[in-house]
Amino acid sequence: MKVTQKVSFLVIGIIIVVTGGIYFFLHEIELRTMESDFRTISFGSLTVEIPQSFGSARTKDSAGWHVSTFRNRKVGTFKLATAPASSSYFRKGAIRYFSMKRFPEHTAIYRAKSSLWFAKYIDDSIPGILVIRTRGKGRVFTYFFNYDNTAYWLSFSTGRSLRTYAALFFQVISSLKVNGQNLHGPGFQSELSSICREGYFIFCQPILFFLLLPISIVLLVIWLSGMVSKRMGRLPGIETLNTLQPFYTEENVSVFLKMKGKNQIMSFALTANTTGIQLFQFKRLFIEISRKKIRQWETIEGNGWFGGPYLQVKAPAEELVRAKQRLIRFTGMMTVRIYSDHPEMLHQYLT
Repeated sequence: MKVTQKVSFLVIGIIIVVTGGIYFFLHEIELRTMESDFRTISFGSLTVEIPQSFGSARTKDSAGWHVSTFRNRKVGTFKLATAPASSSYFRKGAIRYFSMKRFPEHTAIYRAKSSLWFAKYIDDSIPGILVIRTRGKGRVFTYFFNYDNTAYWLSFSTGRSLRTYAALFFQVISSLKVNGQNLHGPGFQSELSSICREGYFIFCQPILFFLLLPISIVLLVIWLSGMVSKRMGRLPGIETLNTLQPFYTEENVSVFLKMKGKNQIMSFALTANTTGIQLFQFKRLFIEISRKKIRQWETIEGNGWFGGPYLQVKAPAEELVRAKQRLIRFTGMMTVRIYSDHPEMLHQYLT
């Protein structure tokens, strides 16, 4: 297996372990968030269930609203507010409170006040609008509706964007009751279940998102680098090979280059002939190890713990490098380590 392939698998393994740890950490947060019991409290002429872990309410009157606040430092803050209002006030109030240009017929995603907003009009037995606003890494969920000449405002702010927190909010607003009967009809739950998807998972992300996204990005980067590496390590054209008259060729050879302040592993195409060993990159001669000068240079065979057997040559870069680079000047001593299953054979070609 090529060294570049081993490095790719090592990186993938590290990413899987790290993201797996993140997954279990977030999953533990999920469990702590949802494990709380609920208690029923009055909410205007309605009742609603609030998690026990949010403690007792702090109430105040503000701008015509009667506001009750419930806090859990580890999870977030619930706010329940009521104010006298006619049913005709609902749409105008929503446009003003949520900085909308127009009231959505169904769903809308828009930007206002340095935040990204998602709004969904739920035309159930009690028409209402559910809005999610980004706030840094967190989210603010709000459900606003009118019932019996009263405006109802129920919000939940949290420092995280996991769908778990959205599910907690959805569970609370689904518990709204009037005279012991559910306030909403049977279609309300299906409307809630589609919100994260309709917001393209920007506003509430599944926990697996944090596992699959980094792995997908890393796999894409590795695939692209693999394609570039494969193209980089191709042999030159037939005309060049006829000129060289090699008696040994190999594509995509892993070569470690070490210079002052710079180490890298790249794929090269290798040829060996009567003059020595040539390393090609993108079908252009990059490094030539000459048989005539091999006795002047430090040459050893070894076996790396990660890369396997290799032939290593240490010489001045000016004598090895043949490719002309506009931005990079190769100076000082350069170590060229060629990983091969038969380093003794390559060494023999040089002597």
